Amino acid sequence: LESGLKNKAGESPTAKDYYITKDEMRDFIQEQRDLGMNIVPEIDMPAHATSFTKIWPELMVENKVSPLNGNRPLVDHLDVANPEAIVESGTLKEVMQIRCQTVNIHGEMQYIVGSI
Repeated sequence: LESGLKNKAGESPTAKDYYITKDEMRDFIQEQRDLGMNIVPEIDMPAHATSFTKIWPELMVENKVSPLNGNRPLVDHLDVANPEAIVESGTLKEVMQIRCQTVNIHGEMQYIVGSI
């Protein structure tokens, strides 16, 4: 989904190879509502946040690895222990602009600092 967010260097987390606009997403949701279906967008974050951590590296989990995935560094995770990670990323605000009734926040895969 396109993002209106930009870091101080003017970089956006919107993918450069493929994305849909907010207008296209709103139209899709309305078309499906008209057919009696409810589309539930999913925010697959704070994990899977490479598009955000690439342009806001200060928001990523640092010096931690995944004990479940071969000790892979968690550079694609927003650090939820850092309040700025959620506020600065603006993810919820962006999704709410598409005017959906429900949003699924996919957080069960998040590594909580100090929990393991």
